[in-house]
Amino acid sequence: SNLDLSGLSSLRSLHVAHNLLAELNLTDSLLLNRLWAYNNNLVLLNTSGLENMSIVNVSNNLLTGLEVSSSPSLRYLKAENNRLLGLDVAPLINLEYLNVSHNSLTELVVKDMVHLTVLHAAYNQLTGIDVSKLGGLVQFSVWSNQLRELDASSLVLLTKLHVDNNELVLLNINNLVNLVSLNVRGNLVE
Repeated sequence: SNLDLSGLSSLRSLHVAHNLLAELNLTDSLLLNRLWAYNNNLVLLNTSGLENMSIVNVSNNLLTGLEVSSSPSLRYLKAENNRLLGLDVAPLINLEYLNVSHNSLTELVVKDMVHLTVLHAAYNQLTGIDVSKLGGLVQFSVWSNQLRELDASSLVLLTKLHVDNNELVLLNINNLVNLVSLNVRGNLVE
């Protein structure tokens, strides 16, 4: 089913969770800054033109595509339990929280995101991820992927690192003096 939001140009907050929505047209809602559309049947979400968007939760949908790169104010993005294959969130320079666990991601681009403090990307198909420029990261969960190598040595603020059930043969965790939780179970590390 669809929800017609045309003409709602003053809309700032939209909560449409727990419906059967397959489409969501937000093109007239240019002031929208908070969207909760989790537990629907959305296949595609495009936030083009929504420059004020700061919170998006589209978890538990059928998303194969997610276009959020033109929302530079986005601070919180939760898109777990979808069907995403690839995602580039690098243009989202203000992003602080990202959860894309339980998708089919083979590529996740997160470079130069200095404000990102939490990154959850577990249960995907990632074979590699560059986290070298994520100096503000405090929590990083990327278990149950296909990672072979991970250099986390630049993540000096990290307190939680979960990389269990990958194919890691190389894991660099030098300099992680703040680490309080580490899980590397089910890898090939020697």
